[in-house]
Amino acid sequence: MPKDTYQWHVLLWVPNLIGYLRLLICILGVLCHYQSAHVWFLLLFLTNFALDGIDGYLARQLGQCSTFGAWFDVFVDLIARGFLWVTVNDVVGYCVICWEWLTFFAIHTIFGKGWKEPPMTPPLVATIMSNNFKTVHGFYIIGSLFLLPIWCYVMIHSPQLLPPGLSLQLQYLILILLLIGRFLAAIAEGWYVSEFMKSLLVVSEEKAN
Repeated sequence: MPKDTYQWHVLLWVPNLIGYLRLLICILGVLCHYQSAHVWFLLLFLTNFALDGIDGYLARQLGQCSTFGAWFDVFVDLIARGFLWVTVNDVVGYCVICWEWLTFFAIHTIFGKGWKEPPMTPPLVATIMSNNFKTVHGFYIIGSLFLLPIWCYVMIHSPQLLPPGLSLQLQYLILILLLIGRFLAAIAEGWYVSEFMKSLLVVSEEKAN
């Protein structure tokens, strides 16, 4: 039996180092929240999400794309959004976190690193994910994933940080637009979860006979 070889140096590639930094920022952000330092909390998490865009760019520019890096990037995203949602509301946050982790597990169990281009995708899901989310609606949907918990956090914990003169009606309009974007993301997530569930229920021809 051939012996497995491991590329441990991948763990020290620049994009993954940024991922470790993002995890540290998440921890610092949560500590700021419980110290009621809401401005620092928001600055840290906005920095976290900005770094999320930088690590992918550097991975492509430095030729440091890897299966581990693709998995780790989404893992850190989930940690960051999980912390955010829990600080917004315990119950809602728990439900959202469970759903996102279920989706993460389903995606990487069934499709692995090719999850962004799965075969036999329903038209609506294909439209949502077209061109690797690099479309106007793709940016809107992915942006809603990250911005919705931040917007909810500001409305609940730090309304004084909202732009002066921003009416309550506009605040809720922005909230509704972000909720719609999150709902569209949930449609795609639901398809992945359903495919995963079907894979657990499939019966092979041999067993059927």
